[in-house]
Amino acid sequence: MNSNVIAVLILSLLFAGGATAQNLALHKKGNASSVETDGTQAYKVFDGDPVSRWGSAETGGEQWITVDVGTTTAISKIVLKWESAFAKAYQIQVSDNAKNWTTIFATTTGDGGIDEIAGIKNSARYIKVNATERATGFGYSLFEMEVFDSLMVNVALNKASTASSIETDGTQIAKAFDGNATSRWASQENSAIEWIEVDLGKRTVVNSVVLKWELAYAKAYQIQVSDDAIKWRTIFSTTNADGDIDDIKNLKATGRYVRVYATKRAIPFGYSLFELEVYGE
Repeated sequence: MNSNVIAVLILSLLFAGGATAQNLALHKKGNASSVETDGTQAYKVFDGDPVSRWGSAETGGEQWITVDVGTTTAISKIVLKWESAFAKAYQIQVSDNAKNWTTIFATTTGDGGIDEIAGIKNSARYIKVNATERATGFGYSLFEMEVFDSLMVNVALNKASTASSIETDGTQIAKAFDGNATSRWASQENSAIEWIEVDLGKRTVVNSVVLKWELAYAKAYQIQVSDDAIKWRTIFSTTNADGDIDDIKNLKATGRYVRVYATKRAIPFGYSLFELEVYGE
């Protein structure tokens, strides 16, 4: 079996297990050294629209565009989707304060189209494309600049789990970890305080937790982690949740056990989760 086939199989297994990487730059605040017109503002590079674009002024050999992803985050890949006015030479730079920049990629032979810079192992809050040589007589123009975080895997999928209670034989605890978007765990209906936990099998870096609620959601709850399922540390808390899907990011916690500890019901029934997903490295 050749290396390409093995790579495809590994990726297939990862994504079957809930692996995901998100575009951190989507809808985030952008800034640029210049704009060509009112219709080519910097934010259009981060709007997810493949036809809108940022265009720089047509004068000057050096121009740049930056994005603030909101918090210092591990980055794995950057994708640049150039319009016909592309950069022949440019650098990708990162920073935590938008003042001191570190170059993590550079080229002098850019050929336009789509540039995918993968295998990045840096953490940053700000990312800059610093263009230094034009390929055409115009300025620089980008349809999209995408910044992807590290590939994360749902480490809770099909793992051992327990809970404070269940409603019926059809709403068992394991159904919150089976990857099925229609099966669910539900607690008993007569208690405000209920919990559900999962054993990840070993100490794991927990980056995010996704809760996919049924109609009976928790108005107030905490996300907690533990190394022994006895002593718990709260890493997230809310008292005004609104149900549906809660995507809690940038947790940067470590533990073997992860628990959702619910303390206030949104409706008179118990609590019900279609899925409890834990994304870790």
